[in-house]
Amino acid sequence: TMADVEQIIEDRLALSSIEDSDIVISSADPACSPVTNCFHTEDGYGREMTVSVSTEYRMGLVHVLLGWAGVPTTIDIATEATMRHE
Repeated sequence: TMADVEQIIEDRLALSSIEDSDIVISSADPACSPVTNCFHTEDGYGREMTVSVSTEYRMGLVHVLLGWAGVPTTIDIATEATMRHE
């Protein structure tokens, strides 16, 4: 299920101490709007699905030093992967 995919992503992020993230599963294919129309359905096989993950990352001890220098102590990181649904 989509919830299973999101849980696996959250488990992997937790290994890097990333607790708070935004996970979006989407498709540019109009037939997959909403995405649940294609997720693990016969109509969805072969269609492209995209998983996007973004979070705000605090840079450990370095963030204290950066804060003193007036530099932002967090950075936004994001990635996405597009694959054919099989």
